[in-house]
Amino acid sequence: MFSDFASLVLPFLFLMIVVGFLGFILRPPPHKPSYAYRPLNYLLTKAERSFYGVLLSVLPDDYQVMCKVRLADLIKPSVPKNQFYAAFSRIAQKHIDFVIVRKTDLSVVAAIELNDSSHSQRNRVERDLFVRDAMKSASVPFLPFAARQSYSPRDVSAALNEVFIPEIERKTVEFV
Repeated sequence: MFSDFASLVLPFLFLMIVVGFLGFILRPPPHKPSYAYRPLNYLLTKAERSFYGVLLSVLPDDYQVMCKVRLADLIKPSVPKNQFYAAFSRIAQKHIDFVIVRKTDLSVVAAIELNDSSHSQRNRVERDLFVRDAMKSASVPFLPFAARQSYSPRDVSAALNEVFIPEIERKTVEFV
């Protein structure tokens, strides 16, 4: 009787050991990223940081500035369902440099794009036209600025007052 039991159990145990060993040997290696990454030192370029500082100085305390906001977080396609994903894919990986929002509810007041020399390349010109038209179709005020090393508070304030934010009472800024 013991030999009958052993003749059934021993092959089963042997099979389990072989399967376990093969599973250990043939298991996939732990996931390793296929590329190496490193952190960026700064979120904004020098020109963007300069503009950001001036923008903060001319906005009243009721407003806040968000940086590098995904276009799809500002607007969404207003198309039939069968066209939604195609339209969404056109905005999903594009970003806007700055977005002015109300502090009370974070509602969007205006979007701002800094255009450096790369914006004269054909693909960037097409991208900029698309973004401008998309923002216009969504009735989101959009203002492109030429990228520079420094910005005049007077110029930034005037552009915001004229084009985008007439309801904002500007801070009193002493211009030299």
